[in-house]
Amino acid sequence: EGVPCTNNVLERQTCNESPCPVDCAYTDWTNWSSCEPFCQGEKVRNRQITQQSAHGGVPCGSTSEEKQCNNICVNCTWTPYSAWSKCSKTCAGGMTYRNRSIAT
Repeated sequence: EGVPCTNNVLERQTCNESPCPVDCAYTDWTNWSSCEPFCQGEKVRNRQITQQSAHGGVPCGSTSEEKQCNNICVNCTWTPYSAWSKCSKTCAGGMTYRNRSIAT
């Protein structure tokens, strides 16, 4: 008669016990702000960090972006006024008008 096996068929032990990398995470970008100042200014958008990177994950970057505005600004000039319109009444306080337009 033989001797029966007394040890386990399978052994196990822990391995790779280092924590998993955690990448930086952000909120969505906000909408771009208005140009400030309007002429030759810049606009800005922001986001918030919701998860800092850890254990060799992708590090956090910028939470703000700036962009130059392309507003073309010139000094306002007007066309000359038109001739006065005919008076709306022949007596007792009528109205007359003239107008002009923005040239640039």
